[in-house]
Amino acid sequence: MSLFSKIRGTIESIFQLGLSGPNLKNNAGAVEVRDAADAAFAITRGADPVGPNDYVTKQSLTSLPGVMNVIRYAIGTAATQDSTTVIPATAVIIDCKVEITTPYSALATISVGQPGSTSLFQTTTDNLPQAAGIYQVMQDTPAFAAAVARVTVGGAPAAGAGFVVIQYSVPEP
Repeated sequence: MSLFSKIRGTIESIFQLGLSGPNLKNNAGAVEVRDAADAAFAITRGADPVGPNDYVTKQSLTSLPGVMNVIRYAIGTAATQDSTTVIPATAVIIDCKVEITTPYSALATISVGQPGSTSLFQTTTDNLPQAAGIYQVMQDTPAFAAAVARVTVGGAPAAGAGFVVIQYSVPEP
């Protein structure tokens, strides 16, 4: 057998991929993937897991049945305000909160739902936009469609701000 057939690795604690690529590093027995300067962790990518000891990807984790997902975004005085996250069509809404941090002008109303069903998760009578506080509606409401969450502010208020928090899960089939 030649010497090269017996080479198993490196005696160094760090191994760089390419001249300016990421590093594989031994840190007290844990394998780390670091940037080229060894100053921060590097992003690694891979396929979704198929076995019990596979790494979990963000995509596979957020699409697992039974996982609780949370959407939280700021709201102001605009007539409609949509989340950037799409709620899957198979999702069930568990909880919807409207947190008023700056009270809204008189006659303002707030409802929370989705395009096509704008008060599905919280109607205008479930909260009081003129008073700071958290208004919560616990529920078991199927999503209307695969769509964003939509806050509808009525009454054209001149002032007011807060947050909407929606918790949902995709039930197991």
